[in-house]
Amino acid sequence: ASDVYKSQGINAEYGGKPPTDETLLSQLGLKQNQKIMVVGTPESQVIEEIPPEARPEVFDDFDFDYFLQPDEIRSIEENRKNLKIYTQKVTIEERKEVGY
Repeated sequence: ASDVYKSQGINAEYGGKPPTDETLLSQLGLKQNQKIMVVGTPESQVIEEIPPEARPEVFDDFDFDYFLQPDEIRSIEENRKNLKIYTQKVTIEERKEVGY
């Protein structure tokens, strides 16, 4: 396989199993205008691994506790209340349309 396509493959069967990288398209027995699916990433789009020493520093905030502020709590409660009201209205309107 060419280096350009080394991380791509064809989603097809050849003799009951997926074709290997060495299988030629002419060996697959494809029909005229038959569609095939190429899976994977073209080599030109593969992102190279950055060595740890060259990576930017990232601040890890997962270890910090986060407490909701009062206005956030009010907003969450209001959203829950509105969702309940809206859900009830939709259910009632749907039943009217069906004839219940």
